[in-house]
Amino acid sequence: DLVRSRGLGDVYKRQALEYVERERFSLIMLDLALPDLNGIEVTAAIRGSERGRDVPIIVVTGRGGAAEWRVLSAMGAAAFVVKPIEPRGFIDQVRRFVAR
Repeated sequence: DLVRSRGLGDVYKRQALEYVERERFSLIMLDLALPDLNGIEVTAAIRGSERGRDVPIIVVTGRGGAAEWRVLSAMGAAAFVVKPIEPRGFIDQVRRFVAR
């Protein structure tokens, strides 16, 4: 049911933020349409955290578009990748951010 899935999404979002605050990341890859989560909300929460503020975020999606990219870009997402992913280009993109 919707209420239960909303609660579970909040738990997952909290867990993700705990990881971001506890660990050091060179890059975060985030699916825009996670089960029980809104990728835009998760991106905003990561950007609002002390340690997640400057970590490059690559957003991966199978159904997002220009409107979502504008919002995510304004939040500081580094890249927006639409599925299906072209492996070589994706790996090059990841390397570019990790090499920083």
